[in-house]
Amino acid sequence: MAVDASAAVGAEATSTIVDVNGFGAVQSAPPAEGTGLPFCQVVIDVTDGASLRAQLQVTPLAADAQQRTVDGTCEQVRDVAALMLGNLRTQQTP
Repeated sequence: MAVDASAAVGAEATSTIVDVNGFGAVQSAPPAEGTGLPFCQVVIDVTDGASLRAQLQVTPLAADAQQRTVDGTCEQVRDVAALMLGNLRTQQTP
């Protein structure tokens, strides 16, 4: 079932509204289960009844895992989501 990103607001204590390439998005960054390492996701409404979700979790296998921050992880996932939006726009252009 398709759910608007607005349903994600408040669903998690870290939920905030952010802008991703001109689109409103809900970002949340709870600690990753099991590791407590940074995790971040964004949910973007792209059209009525459809959203795009991008997630990034730092792996404990990364050499610099303990130096990674939530802010840096969220910045990376927003950058990836912006690329995904760009790909969607390209596919929509005749």
